[in-house]
Amino acid sequence: MTTHWPAEPGETALHRVRISYATGAAVPVSGSRWFRDTERNDIQHELPGWPQGPEYTVHTPGQQGTRRAGRFLRTGVPALIGAALEALAGTPSGIDAKTLGQPAEPANEVDDFPVMWAAPGTIARTMPWQLDPARRAKDHTTHLVITDRRIVLLQEGPGKESAPEELLVLTRDLIDRAERMRFSRDERDVRIWFRDGSWVRVDLSDVGAGLRLHLSEAPVLLAPDALPPAQRKAFDTWLARWPGCDEPPSLVRLPSGNVLVQQRVPEPGARDGHRTQSVVIGTDGANGFDPDDY
Repeated sequence: MTTHWPAEPGETALHRVRISYATGAAVPVSGSRWFRDTERNDIQHELPGWPQGPEYTVHTPGQQGTRRAGRFLRTGVPALIGAALEALAGTPSGIDAKTLGQPAEPANEVDDFPVMWAAPGTIARTMPWQLDPARRAKDHTTHLVITDRRIVLLQEGPGKESAPEELLVLTRDLIDRAERMRFSRDERDVRIWFRDGSWVRVDLSDVGAGLRLHLSEAPVLLAPDALPPAQRKAFDTWLARWPGCDEPPSLVRLPSGNVLVQQRVPEPGARDGHRTQSVVIGTDGANGFDPDDY
């Protein structure tokens, strides 16, 4: 259930997605996540207010072999073939090795899988425990809202009457940048860096166009009436494809002079009940640009 979150007067919501701490995809760290300091010590017991969570261990080659052999005994030759492919690709069953590709950071994606990297007193340590799927209630969801002023983390319960609970509010100046971590399921992982050098790795329901821009740059917001004629015509034509939306679109001027337009569209099959549709309109009114190339 996704309910409306009211922004403050004069504030513009730019992006909203479901968010959780990421989960390891490579075989040694499959299904696991760790919270680390900069010496790779486990810090989950040091985080104030956090409830008890699972204790993960990296799967050793012997354990991997035992797991694969067990699948072979149960399912025969297909499992053996799958195990061989896993060994070559370093990925667990159910994940296409070609899609997952090669790890960009083996130390943080194969040998270990930290989702929090934080020295004492750093911003990442203030991130809420509710983002951990292993700790929060199964019928609750957590959401990231990016506005032109703030970064807001919400939790929602299953009922329509449940108002979103604000878990954490950060001012935009605390965020340094965000980077796409492609060695992940469906390439949904993003690492959010804070100004003090700490970071968290999260799984987002929709790594839509412009997400990294919204996190990394102070947005230059536009009203539709501020668009020159060619861009306004292209905007009106594109927006007409999405009638009946309950939220207004956001328009952001990119450094190139192009305009990124985003519209949250109701979509019952999506993980948070909406899908963000995006387009980049060029200065001449043409569209089809890649928002990541702003």
